[in-house]
Amino acid sequence: MSNGTRARSPPCSITFATRWARIILILTHMARAVNMFEALFESNALDEVVPGRLYIGSEDARAHVHLAEHGITHVVCLQTQRERNVYPERLKTLPPHVQERVLDFFEDSPGTLLTSYVPLVMEAIDAALAEGPDKRVLVHCAAGISRSAAMVIAWLMWTIPGLTAEQAYNQLKAKRRCIGPNAGFCKQLREDVPLLLYEMRMEAAEAPTTMHAIHVAQ
Repeated sequence: MSNGTRARSPPCSITFATRWARIILILTHMARAVNMFEALFESNALDEVVPGRLYIGSEDARAHVHLAEHGITHVVCLQTQRERNVYPERLKTLPPHVQERVLDFFEDSPGTLLTSYVPLVMEAIDAALAEGPDKRVLVHCAAGISRSAAMVIAWLMWTIPGLTAEQAYNQLKAKRRCIGPNAGFCKQLREDVPLLLYEMRMEAAEAPTTMHAIHVAQ
């Protein structure tokens, strides 16, 4: 300093407390990561969201044995062409009776705009379910953690008016422990998607659809 005096160091107690706060924060993030990995390893290829109607899963859920076991009739794929190009042979084709809808360019990135995909995915799910009470829809991405979870959360909010993103997340988490939409998706589900769904409902009110024909237990 210009007056020749030395700058005073912060009290040791403050430095110590700051370091411990950082350590606790790091440990908290590590614990969450460990829980996520444990849930992932324990998770199924697919899990039932709405009994006998809607399912969420990873790309492994495309295996014929899983589709047959759960009676899946429709698949909504949220993976890019690049990801699908490296599918193992057993996942490349679906049984003839299973219809597939592919949403290309859906990257698992915080910057991906969910609002660009929500209307398409809602329409795909609703249209499939509206074909009959025996129709069962699987929504999947690569791991069944981020993209598919974000879209199923949006669908729950769409199907149950007034349901918040947090409530929908908790409802889905109870069905599939390993879900974890990325931070960007979570922010959009809280802030942007509710407004979009409101606008979609206003449009649907003018042209009635079967969007609320499916009962979802809360």
